[in-house]
Amino acid sequence: MAGRPVVALVGAFAGGEGTAAAYLERRGHEVRLARSDWEAEALLSHPDIDVAVVDLDSPAGSGISLLRQFGRQGGPFFLIVSKQPDVVEKVLALELGAADVVEKSISEASSRHVYRGSLPGAARAAANSSSWKTQP
Repeated sequence: MAGRPVVALVGAFAGGEGTAAAYLERRGHEVRLARSDWEAEALLSHPDIDVAVVDLDSPAGSGISLLRQFGRQGGPFFLIVSKQPDVVEKVLALELGAADVVEKSISEASSRHVYRGSLPGAARAAANSSSWKTQP
């Protein structure tokens, strides 16, 4: 990783005003967006993506399919987000290599802890820098 952690937001997180993207960018992260299947596949195939935040319920493609395709080949760390993930979805995602599976209703403070915990060592050091200590 060269500098800032790179986060891919896939699906619902990539749409609208992009509050998740704006939040991460304000804290010094490089954010890349994918709204469709082909955008997600092209984005996740790049080796510089550190973390992929994927909406399991997204019309941009199945989060499980993306995880199956990119999660085990030295690709990014995956955070799978779903409205109400059932136990089978959670277990499957974790077995396929997801760092975590969380509900969409997760609080901002909790999401910071989940995100930091999912980063590889070098990216975690950058995320723990002063940019994360800044109040929203």
